[in-house]
Amino acid sequence: LPPDPTWRERAPYSVRFLQPAKLSFRNHTFELEQSAGSGGVDAFNQVTCWPSGELLARAMDHPSAPMSVRGRRVLELGSGTGVGGLYAAGLGAREVLLTDGRAGLAELQRANIRQNEHLLPDPARISCAQLRWGSDAPPPGPWDWVIGSGCTVEVADETMVALAATCAA
Repeated sequence: LPPDPTWRERAPYSVRFLQPAKLSFRNHTFELEQSAGSGGVDAFNQVTCWPSGELLARAMDHPSAPMSVRGRRVLELGSGTGVGGLYAAGLGAREVLLTDGRAGLAELQRANIRQNEHLLPDPARISCAQLRWGSDAPPPGPWDWVIGSGCTVEVADETMVALAATCAA
C-alpha cells in the first residue's frame, strides 16, 4: 500500500471502483473486485476498499492487538468487498461470515472469496449473507468477534437505530 491510507479517496474513478484493489497482507497480496454500482456519486451503492476497511484489517494483525481472531468465529457487518473478514480468515479465524444489507452484493463477496481462498489457512471457513440491519434476524451465534468498518458512513438516525438493534439482538 502507499504510505497514505487515504490515497484511494483521491484516486481517479477508474482506479477507485473499476480496478481490483490489491492489498498486501504479510507475504501475500489480496486482490478484491470492486463495483461502481449505478455510477451515481450520491447513489451510495458503490463498493470499494475504503481506508477504514484497510485500517481494520491492519489493526487485527497489529502486534499490540488486544485479542486474536485465530480460532474464533467472526461476524463482519457492512462487509462491502469483505476486506475485514478476509483478513480475519487469513489470520486463522475458525469461521467468518461477511454480511451486508445491499441485495446482490453476495455475488461480489463470493468472487472475492474465490479469488483469495489460496491465501487462507485450511481450516478457515468463510461465507456471506445479506443482513439488513433492524429487519433481518442476526445470524446464529455466539460470535467471538463482531467487526465492521465504515458502518457509520450513512449517519441517518434510522441507520444508527437499525445498527444498534442488530448488535443488541
